[in-house]
Amino acid sequence: MYKVRRNGVACIIACMGCGVLDLVWYNVHAYFLHKAYLLTKSKHHMEKQLKGFFKASLLVTLSIPMLSYCQEEKFTVPKELIPQVKQIYPRIFSVSYGNLDNKGRQGYYVTKENEDINFLTDNFIKLPKKYKLSRGTYEDKYVTNELVNAETTHYLYLTETKYLLIKDSSNDSIYAISEDNLKDIAEIATTKTLINIVNKLGYKEYQEGEDFYIKTKTSEIRLDNRTKMELDKNPNYIKQLDADQLQIASLVKQTVSHSKTLDKYLSLYRIQKSKISTANINAWRTATTNAQKLMLQINKLSEKYDGNYSFTLLNKSNTLDIFSDNLLASKGVLRM
Repeated sequence: MYKVRRNGVACIIACMGCGVLDLVWYNVHAYFLHKAYLLTKSKHHMEKQLKGFFKASLLVTLSIPMLSYCQEEKFTVPKELIPQVKQIYPRIFSVSYGNLDNKGRQGYYVTKENEDINFLTDNFIKLPKKYKLSRGTYEDKYVTNELVNAETTHYLYLTETKYLLIKDSSNDSIYAISEDNLKDIAEIATTKTLINIVNKLGYKEYQEGEDFYIKTKTSEIRLDNRTKMELDKNPNYIKQLDADQLQIASLVKQTVSHSKTLDKYLSLYRIQKSKISTANINAWRTATTNAQKLMLQINKLSEKYDGNYSFTLLNKSNTLDIFSDNLLASKGVLRM
């Protein structure tokens, strides 16, 4: 990422060489022209701003061949997590860049596999491009130990595992680590962060299988990426979850009487069919309308957690299901 500054005007130019040059060029051009117009109407100042634009454009053009990735994503493993990371037996290779064959073709290739992973505590930049490791030479396409673009249509001698490159910020050493290992390490780090957070909130974690959980007033919450995302958005997420679930539980209790009323009319309809009286039909409609209002209240609270499978309720019942079935059946018969 580069920052171009002229007379207090700052413009961030990112993702060069990623197929978006025209968009970047247009945005830089428009930005400088607009700022020049706003800052002054004088021709002299306008010329200075345009000069700034052309210099920025030149910087963009000259920088493109030097960039091998679009954005920098930081990566490091805290020292206290190294023992846990070792338990997943990550495969990490040292990588060099240079000639791959006698034709002068250049690229990345692995030189050795690293058994000691303590160096992962350094600060790394993770490069976004994915590779497959070649276990043999295939025509003039790739050679043994070459890291081949994962999007290649060839497959002979290539591993199914995809690798990403991480570059040590302190010494520019490059390593290849499998995509799955990176995900595993990220999950370990996320879990550790979450454990620290929930411990400070007064909850004690426990482990079942490979996952960690906590229990709150209403729920069992798994400490995973979804839970971290919710806590990042709202530090009071756990308290809010309990409050909402308690309110939902209170509303669900109210459904029992509604279910009995709707079930009564459904039973009556099954017996009398078209002979059911107008008075009963009207009373049934009123009961269905009131039940629908209650269901809307429950849904409004519940929909906040749609798609969130990181928690389960401690006290489960089929009360709401029975209510929902009776309500849907009543609306169907009454065509509401």
